[in-house]
Amino acid sequence: MISVKLLGVRIPHGYSPEARVFASVLRHRPPGHQALVLHQDWPGDRRNAGSFEAEARVRVERLDAGWRPNPNGRRWRLAKAASLLRFLACLPKMVGIARAYDPDIVYSSQQRWDCLAATHIARKLRRPQIIHLHYTVGPWLHGHPLRRLLTCDHVVAVSDFIRDQALHHGVPAARVTTVRNSVSPFPAPAAGTREAVRGELGVPVDAQLIGIIARLDALKGQGDAIAAFAGIAAAHPASRLIIVGDGPAREALRAQAADPDLRERVLFAGRRTDVARVLAALDVFIHPSRYEPFGLALAEASASGLPVVAYAEGGISEIVVDGETGLLAPAGDTGALAASLAALLSEPVTARRMGAAGRARMEANFRPEDAALQFAAVLESVLGQGVPVADAVEEPIVAP
Repeated sequence: MISVKLLGVRIPHGYSPEARVFASVLRHRPPGHQALVLHQDWPGDRRNAGSFEAEARVRVERLDAGWRPNPNGRRWRLAKAASLLRFLACLPKMVGIARAYDPDIVYSSQQRWDCLAATHIARKLRRPQIIHLHYTVGPWLHGHPLRRLLTCDHVVAVSDFIRDQALHHGVPAARVTTVRNSVSPFPAPAAGTREAVRGELGVPVDAQLIGIIARLDALKGQGDAIAAFAGIAAAHPASRLIIVGDGPAREALRAQAADPDLRERVLFAGRRTDVARVLAALDVFIHPSRYEPFGLALAEASASGLPVVAYAEGGISEIVVDGETGLLAPAGDTGALAASLAALLSEPVTARRMGAAGRARMEANFRPEDAALQFAAVLESVLGQGVPVADAVEEPIVAP
């Protein structure tokens, strides 16, 4: 084990799943590994940098790199220009902090803002750069991250599914390593939690409660979850479906659930910060997302002891063992999804057995300590290669 000084860059989107994953590998880093993280902090959000710092237990330098949530209306172009100006003005400060810290390696996710800043710092300091790839690869990543995936010193993929995406994009196999996201053990819920949460939601204590927790987005699968629930609702009159989260698909999903046979049994709980409490109130977790890079919400459900129903697609197949920790349906087949739900609701003993197996699998194979050691090994391998491989072509800094 060698010593490593890592510089991380975290700018947009608050305390996102990507931030949580990065914080976890830092928190469980081995002795001799140090880290400094440049983290976005602005008057509209003073909380998330503190949340990251508390979880990661590393030094965090807070600065305003210019990012703002996208505004609506005609002010968008002006707001974008103002953000770019703030970003450009902040770059020298970021480089100055980085130079004083003198890192061995520079890290960011594939997010545009993070990747642009990390690339600039890495080139100014002539240090290797790694990118943590959490997304499927496509034009939604935008120009600079797509190009930098091909030229950075190493790519860390959150699943073999995402690693294959990077390889297909053209990243050499020797420069892509899978480090699957991890899940901290879920403590046993306090006595009465299940009853208390159901009381808050207006769900009978003896109901069979199916849940999905995710951003309300077409690819996250809430629409397919509603369709599958509609297919089993008549045969399982005690069942309910709760949808936790918010997002652009909210109104479309509410319209889909407005059918007279569903509207009293499909519950929209909005955003919740007490995910562990909500999971304790469920009987089955459903997560029919499409092209899922990993499925952190699904892994957390398994860690809490719930049987899961999902599609056999993307990174999900690396988390769920079909027939052992949950049931996987062919991607897009809501009929098969409904059949899987019906099987678990009809056989609660089997459902509980699968949930227990899922918890055991998470505890054995998705430990934060193991993920941190794998991440540390990537850093040490990159440093062991010597001269950075990817500084041949300079790119101008463009609007994130």
